Amino acid sequence: MPAADGTLTPEDVADWLGVVVDERVTACAEAATAHVLRLRSLSDPLTLFTDAEVHLAATKWAALEYQERSAPQGFDGVDGLGLVTDTSSAKWSIDKMIGVDPVIA
Repeated sequence: MPAADGTLTPEDVADWLGVVVDERVTACAEAATAHVLRLRSLSDPLTLFTDAEVHLAATKWAALEYQERSAPQGFDGVDGLGLVTDTSSAKWSIDKMIGVDPVIA
């Protein structure tokens, strides 16, 4: 669930993974936050994570980062159709959920 203050917390990621908060979970939450802010640099960072879809996508991104660090060869995931996919495909899908700011020409 999105935080009222517009953040992604290590607790959000740990709850998703079913683990306790530790340094790795915290680092992955911070990396996911930075990734979202890069994609949505024109969006208000104080309200960005209050959007349920963006918050879920950031949580999933952080979880994949955590799982990749646990398995050097990568971590297989499952896509929306129940098919096994690699993390790069999963991250591509997550990036679509996050979206990008419009390009201003």
